[in-house]
Amino acid sequence: MATGGLGTVGYVAVVDSWRTPDTRWLVDRVVDEPGAGYRIWYDGELVGELAGDRAALRDWLATRHVDATRLVALGEGEDPFCE
Repeated sequence: MATGGLGTVGYVAVVDSWRTPDTRWLVDRVVDEPGAGYRIWYDGELVGELAGDRAALRDWLATRHVDATRLVALGEGEDPFCE
């Protein structure tokens, strides 16, 4: 519970990350977060969370005109917002 304007920060482990070639979209596969298997970011802002169902992820991205087959896997330590 937040008191005095301070809040609790939660931690999740990002297992894998993918981004679009233009770096506008980022998808993280996370663990240790109840109900969220994927976190989706657009231009650095969190825009969605989904359970770990890949078909649901593909559908969610497709409704936003993002082709999941074009996502690029990120290497360890790579900045997701750099081309």
